[in-house]
Amino acid sequence: MAIAPPPEATAPPEAAAAPSGTAPESGGAVVFVVNPNSGGGGRAGANAALWAAAAAEFGFRPELVLAESPAAAAAAAAAAHESGAAAIFGCGGDGTLNAIMQGLPIGSAVALGAAPIGTANVWAEELGLPENHVLAVRAQLAAIGRPLMIDSGRISTADGAQRRFLLMAGIGLDADATRVADPQLKRMVGKAAYLAAAARVLRGGPPALSLSFDGGPFEPVSAGMITIGNTRRYAAITDITYQASAVDGLLDCVIFEGGPLRAAAEALLSLARMHTGLPGVSYRRFSRLEISSAGETPCQIDGEYVASTPQAVTLDPAGLKVLAPQQDIPLLQGRQPPAGA
Repeated sequence: MAIAPPPEATAPPEAAAAPSGTAPESGGAVVFVVNPNSGGGGRAGANAALWAAAAAEFGFRPELVLAESPAAAAAAAAAAHESGAAAIFGCGGDGTLNAIMQGLPIGSAVALGAAPIGTANVWAEELGLPENHVLAVRAQLAAIGRPLMIDSGRISTADGAQRRFLLMAGIGLDADATRVADPQLKRMVGKAAYLAAAARVLRGGPPALSLSFDGGPFEPVSAGMITIGNTRRYAAITDITYQASAVDGLLDCVIFEGGPLRAAAEALLSLARMHTGLPGVSYRRFSRLEISSAGETPCQIDGEYVASTPQAVTLDPAGLKVLAPQQDIPLLQGRQPPAGA
């Protein structure tokens, strides 16, 4: 469903100047997939007008799509890939970007961008994008001429599905918190809603799992939380997988053994990067992780709840093209060259 931008909408004064950097080549479509539940919802049309105006100024043809569901966002991404769009922007939070990824084939030539107006905008924070969503879009439009291929994660679940992730996957405490988080409270108080949800699920025992890293023997673990990171920033609060690189061909994993309450306390110490020195906390790196579970053990990917037990987590090296205005940050340092190099 297309959004007709109101003609009276104009860019704010602070977004008037084009960002410095390499100018993109003009031409082609830039698709803006708008989550109407992000950023208050009511400003979807006005915001879309600003993003469309920025794309037109940079010489691209804007296409605006209102995605009422993750399936609609994935369908818009698949259509953008088929039509050969230059870029596709997720206009919402990290969940919107995740939904778009599900519709992009591995290695698609369509570059992924973000208009950060969601509850959590961890990807935008990782890239050092401006907090103002219009400025963030403009900075990424200026980087279309120099996109970057990064790794992405993939989780296979007991229901036979495979789901891609950009940031992180989680098993245990954070998955349960994502499951019980109140959507209305998220819109009212933002990330604090997840803290409230976590407080509701601290009781109980950890799931009994066995993990096999890169074809090795299965190792039994009793973990209140397992965090698997393609990136570093967790919930826009702390760097749990602080050694992660999105271009090194590996995923990073932190295992917090013990119950959910202990896992929460240990995770808090990641604010000072003290968590990996604790007994019962281990840091691993891998390209394939196989998971064996005696019962149902749901998970979350990029902050979105997955109601099915994960069976494997794998990496798609250099499988996602992204718009990254700043490519000299630690997260993007590694062995993969820029796209087209």
